[in-house]
Amino acid sequence: MSGRIVHTIALAALAALVAMAAAGTSSAIPVVERLENGMTLIFEEDHSRPLVAACLFVKGGSRTEPDSLKGLSHYYEHLIFRGGSTRQEPMEYRKTVQDIGEESGGYTTDDYTCYGYTVPTEHLDEMIWRSADAWFELIPDQEKVDIERKVVMTEYWQGRDRPDYLVWYQLVEAFYTHHAYHTPTIGLREVIEEADLATFRAFYNDRYVPNQMVLAMVGDFETADLSRALRQELGSHPRGRESFELGFVDPPQEEFRLATGTAETPMTQFDVAFRIPPARDPIQPTLRVLGAVLGGGRSSRLYLTLKERQSLVQDVSTEPDRRFDDGMLVIWGSFEPENERETLAATWDEVARLANEPIEPAELEAVKRRLIAEDALNTQTFFDRAEHYAWFETVASLELAFVQDDLIASVTADDVQAAARRFLRPENATLSLVRPEETDASDEDLLADVKAWGRELSGEGPAADASDGGLTEVKLEGGMPLIIKTIPADRVVAAAARFSGGQWTEPDGNAGVASLAARSLRKGTPSLSAEEFSAELDRLGARFTSTATADAIEVTLLVPAPSFAEAFALYLDALTAPAFGSDELESAMTEQLGEIASLAEEPFRYTNRRFDAEIYANSPYMRSILGDSASVEGLSLDDVRDYIGRNLVSERAAMSIVGPVDPHTVAAAVQGAFEGRRGERFEFPTVSEGPLDAAREIWVEKTQGQVTYNTGWPSVGMRHADFYPLEIATSILGRRFFYEFVYEKSLAYRSWFYMRDRMGPSVIQNEMGVSPDDYEYASSGILEGVTEFVDGEPDEAAVASAKNRITSRFAIRQQDPLGLARLLTIGGQLGMGAAYLQAYPEAVRAVESTAVYETARRYMHPDRYIRVAVGKRAAPVN
Repeated sequence: MSGRIVHTIALAALAALVAMAAAGTSSAIPVVERLENGMTLIFEEDHSRPLVAACLFVKGGSRTEPDSLKGLSHYYEHLIFRGGSTRQEPMEYRKTVQDIGEESGGYTTDDYTCYGYTVPTEHLDEMIWRSADAWFELIPDQEKVDIERKVVMTEYWQGRDRPDYLVWYQLVEAFYTHHAYHTPTIGLREVIEEADLATFRAFYNDRYVPNQMVLAMVGDFETADLSRALRQELGSHPRGRESFELGFVDPPQEEFRLATGTAETPMTQFDVAFRIPPARDPIQPTLRVLGAVLGGGRSSRLYLTLKERQSLVQDVSTEPDRRFDDGMLVIWGSFEPENERETLAATWDEVARLANEPIEPAELEAVKRRLIAEDALNTQTFFDRAEHYAWFETVASLELAFVQDDLIASVTADDVQAAARRFLRPENATLSLVRPEETDASDEDLLADVKAWGRELSGEGPAADASDGGLTEVKLEGGMPLIIKTIPADRVVAAAARFSGGQWTEPDGNAGVASLAARSLRKGTPSLSAEEFSAELDRLGARFTSTATADAIEVTLLVPAPSFAEAFALYLDALTAPAFGSDELESAMTEQLGEIASLAEEPFRYTNRRFDAEIYANSPYMRSILGDSASVEGLSLDDVRDYIGRNLVSERAAMSIVGPVDPHTVAAAVQGAFEGRRGERFEFPTVSEGPLDAAREIWVEKTQGQVTYNTGWPSVGMRHADFYPLEIATSILGRRFFYEFVYEKSLAYRSWFYMRDRMGPSVIQNEMGVSPDDYEYASSGILEGVTEFVDGEPDEAAVASAKNRITSRFAIRQQDPLGLARLLTIGGQLGMGAAYLQAYPEAVRAVESTAVYETARRYMHPDRYIRVAVGKRAAPVN
């Protein structure tokens, strides 16, 4: 029997098994409780994993801020995380969450501010009192306000260094003329800089009250017990004001609006928004389908027309921005400046076609199926589900959270066409453009095309035995490790494959070929074109990614369980029989060249790239995984096919599948698919990148509001014994520097100190963005902190905290199927298999405190480092 026949039969059997598993799966029905003080509690029990997630929404957001308070909802997000309450010192709450679990949420929108956490069940009691204290008992004082003010302003200015943020700011300011949504969530500069302590205290006392809060809890608990504990902690807080509504309503939009600006960018960014009703309106499911047909995914109309067929855009997408009040259906993307008129005209054409031509049944059903699948995929973790319930309760209606699948399924082609004619009209649209400086573009031509669009709309014109826990490990032909974790209750299935090599296997002169090869895996199979491949994935509700990393090509699949068999067949075909020609390669190359060109727009990515080029001398990590324009443009179809033929073979592969699957059937399918895909095994060479013999500082002059910089030292990879003590050391310093420079000194919004997971030599690095005036102080402060650490005595408490933090985060990475599959595949690549899940935390816990400091001294030399800084130097002081 041939491998392909085995593959087909195995997947047919697997489909039946998955269907049976899905049919036998049920989820708990959430319980809603409203306390006497007005607080809403939502509980969903799920004992499948020993974790609990909490999501708190504080209602209002920037929507209910008058001009005098614009930005304080977001500001308070920072202050709550800084902490300092009746029972906890500043930063104590946040540090504790990081030590025993994972911070979740932590963001502000126009309609609410979100906080939350995910912890192992054993820590729930502690988190209940700590979170209640942090949320309700903050003590705002002048010191906290002053310290955090600088951090918020750093975030404010960083947003104005990014063209994709600027185009959004322009959009909302032009779209909303009277409503409070007019001001971006981060707020007004003068409020952030000038609000006094009395204003802050009044804001907190008014708005952080139980009747303005929704708390959703999902996980491993007994509802009655948890309800009793929460009533005890939260029930005594008095209610506050019932409403902060401002009463601002935008009048109906009667004409097309255009907002334009410029930035230092090679690409034009664009957002088009159409006014739509509030999130609770019954039209919303139809608008979700409309947005998905128009620009949701690689098989959507705009993506196929603008990117795949005409190569006009770098990217394009469409989605409803659902809000408490009138929202927006937004089309966004980017393109080369010379493509502006053609891109926008093609966009208007597709919008008009959607309004004037009925949707074919197959297209409509595929889109609806994908949206239903997305809802399943987006609520995998306990926190995802808690956030899902809190959002519906706050912004729309909780009852709608449980009928979304049925509402989407009921949408008809006539519904979509009627909604398109109702909402996708020029007089209901706002267009925002951020162009490169000195772009030669005509607004008059653009407006003429909009008139033509209006006329179109009007009609004018082989498996081993499974071990405990449903785990199966198989060695396939060629030594390929296959790890299968069967979880019958899960709603989705995840697959992850890693092919060792990455940059290490790129031939001389072919930098970027690994990335181009990864992109090409999405460009079709022997039986499906690139468009058909994307359409099939969308129909099945599947997410397929193919990415080149420094050490591997990683290919993943995430799909609802009932669709797994069909989607897995596509996945295996993409891995073992990718089929693409010169046209598909050109499309992939255009994508990659666009990313290379846009690298300079993203300050931290650009700085990291320059840093890698300086700190690596002996390994391929010195090059960008994307390559450079010259090397990518020089690649041929034969180069890419040769790379795939040599690297996507069983000897270099490790694969994992997680979900409600039968391991024997999956193993037979994978074995059949890889039959004949043999090659040479790849071993990562032993390469050293240090130590450095002197300090070296490189300054790159660039126009941006912040100075972004990296300071670092060569270190070792994941296979080296020193990796674990260094990981603990960087965790200690990363935590220390984050709280010192972000919270205590308010010099930065982003301050990271970490070591990358790599098979070859890694680096220890500090990554920070500060104002030019603070650069010298901050950069020298990091070195002083490193000096104090390596010269100091072992801190047992700090080491224990770091170990707890590292192992808790490692455990939480396993909470969703794809996260678990990816970790299992890394274990396969390391030769440890599923034992990696236990071996990693054990290795971390086994490190002695003295070893942490001794190892750090050998690698982190405060007088021998490399620093790359990008930005404008501070003006000299007279």
